[in-house]
This record gives sequence, structure tokens and C-alpha cells, in this order.
Amino acid sequence: MRSTRLIRTCFGVIAVAVLSLIIAACGSSGGSGTGTQEATTGAEEPAGEGAGTDARTERAEELGRQAAEESGASVELPPKKAGILNILGSIESAQRSEKAMKAAIADLGWTSSSCDAEGDPTKMTACGNSLLDSGVEVMFTIGIEPSLIKGPLQKAKQEGVPVVSFAGKVAPDPLWAGAYYPSDPESGTILAAYVEERLNELEGTKEVAINSYPAAWSELRTDRFRKVVKENPDWKLVANQTTDAANLVEGTRQQVTDTLTANPDIKAYWFGFDSAGQAGGQTIAAKYPGKSFPERPLVVTFDADLATQELIRAGAIDAVVDVAYPASAWVAADQAAQFFARNTPMSTSPRPKYLATFYDNEIVTKENLPPEGQYREPKDDYEKFFETKWETEFDKGG
Repeated sequence: MRSTRLIRTCFGVIAVAVLSLIIAACGSSGGSGTGTQEATTGAEEPAGEGAGTDARTERAEELGRQAAEESGASVELPPKKAGILNILGSIESAQRSEKAMKAAIADLGWTSSSCDAEGDPTKMTACGNSLLDSGVEVMFTIGIEPSLIKGPLQKAKQEGVPVVSFAGKVAPDPLWAGAYYPSDPESGTILAAYVEERLNELEGTKEVAINSYPAAWSELRTDRFRKVVKENPDWKLVANQTTDAANLVEGTRQQVTDTLTANPDIKAYWFGFDSAGQAGGQTIAAKYPGKSFPERPLVVTFDADLATQELIRAGAIDAVVDVAYPASAWVAADQAAQFFARNTPMSTSPRPKYLATFYDNEIVTKENLPPEGQYREPKDDYEKFFETKWETEFDKGG
């Protein structure tokens, strides 16, 4: 999906600088460098994000049992050692994704090792090889482009180790056993419609600015907004920027500052990448202290991660489209489990069909923020769905 995209992945590896400014307390998940870190199963695993109300739990359990029955008779699930290759363990989105995968692996009764590539392409290759050398039997990667780990992918193929990508769109490659992620075009369409509704409340010409990221997931989102801009004759696109991957924080701030100086009447600023949106949102808030839309530009981006929620709460970001991308970890784990237990090929669709709904998109604003410190609940409790499904269909005695 990308051409020469050094570190242009679902999580924007340069984004560590943004997150260090906003959510330094998040820390790092997984081992650093090329070392692997063993993860145990059971009670030591962190609580997941899927759990919710009793009604959601009951519905998820019912759907999980039904899905298990549709899969066929109960079968033995052999014990496996899984590897998790994390692109950058210090950013919140990667932390959420690894935490979800560890929880899913633990529920399958498997063990795991993780390796944090720290955003370094050289370490991505070293991590992949290190995990394979440690004897993993399946490897899950978090949003890493296949071109950056071609060696480990080929080695895994030779050794019969399936490699599964999850959490964000990556380029197709025959060496993937599977790749699972939400729909970026759908998220972009929903957010673009929100901006259109808000701007069309105003009279006169509406100047808008775009800040995208040089990756397919951001461009797929942003193309939906560009389409809406063209469809509104009283809108004027005054800036069509691309975030500099090598200078994400300060570069974005400078871009936004220069654009606002040259175009003081901008009515909306679109950020295709949440970390750029965090930096840009703070810059706009600083230039218009104490003001909100329409006295300052409408600021929109993606994913209601905790750092972004705090900026919404503070009035620096107006709205995001949120989707439960950590659910893709459970989808990826299920596909791997079916492969090992039933010898079923993994789905070639990035969003295999299940009875439950995991990837519902929702506009999140200050009016419907989740309780502080919590993530938005998707329609269905994906953790409980898969936990029930696996308990019913698998004998994990191994």
C-alpha cells in the first residue's frame, strides 16, 4: 500500500515524540531492541478492553456459542508458542494492540514472546529473526510493512511459521498468512460527513486545510474528505499538507502555524493521523486560547486513544472517528487457532465475517467521551465473544 515507506505504518513510528509529550505515563510495552520477552498466560495478563455491560456480555456469549457451533465439532487446539513483533512499543496505539494480542494468546492457552523494534527498520528485521530463532510457531506483527521485514518473512516461510499482521493496513504480500484491520475508507467517510454537517451551518466561503500522512491508511481516510471538499462549491482547500515522517511533532506544528498565519479564516483542519492531530490540535488551541469552533478552526482526527481523549476534553480537538482496532488482535488469533486446530487456511479478507460486530465507527466529541481513563466500547464485546467461542469449540488440554 505504500512505496518507499521507511516507517510509514499504521502507528507512525516517529509519533513517539508526540506521545512522550502527551502521555509519558503510558510507558513501553514489550522488550526493547532485539531481545524477546516471555509472556505468561492466565491471571497475570492485563485486563482487556472488550468487557462492558451485562447486556453486552450476554449477547457476546450467545453469539460466541453460536459461532462455535457453526465452526463444527469441538477439536483439540495444540499448544503453541507465539511471537509478537511490535513496531514501536512506546506509543499508545501499539501498546493497546500488543496488550490485546497477549490477552488473546493467553486465552488460547498459548505462550508468547514479544520484541519491540522501537521504530527502527533494522531492529524490525532483527526482532523478527530473534523471535524465529527462539522457536515461535506463529508470529503476529503490529502494522509493519512487509518490505521492512522481508528477510524474516522469507525465513518464516521456509520454517513453516505463519506470520499474521494486525491492527493496521499493510501492503499485500504472498508471505503474509493473513492481515486483519478495520476499514479506513469507512472511517474517513464518517468523519468527512461530520465536518460537512458542521461547516454547512456557516455562511460564506469555508476555507479548509488538510494534513495527511504518507501511508495508505491515512490517504484512504483523507481521500474521502477531499471528495467532500470538491463536492461543496463554497469550500476552498487552502492547504494540502503531508506530515514529514522525519519531523512529525515540530514539523506538524510549523506547518499548522504557517498555514494559520497565511489563512486566518480557516474553518476546519483535517488530520489523517492521530499523532499529527494531537500536535496540530495543541498548536491551534494555543493560537486561539479559550476559543472554540467557529471562533477557531474545527479540528478533527482519528481514534479515541486516551491521549486524544484528553485533548478533546481540553478543547484542543473537536471530534474523532473511533474504531476498536485492538479487536483485530483477537481476529488474528482466531484465524491462527483455526489454522492449527482445523487446518483451515486463514481468511484472505482483512475483515473476516463474524456474527458479532467489532469495527463499528463512532464519532467521539466532548459530549460523548468515555469515562476518564477508559476506551469507547464497540457494539459487541469482542473479548467475551472469542473467549466463549474458543471455550466451546476447542479442547485446550493439548
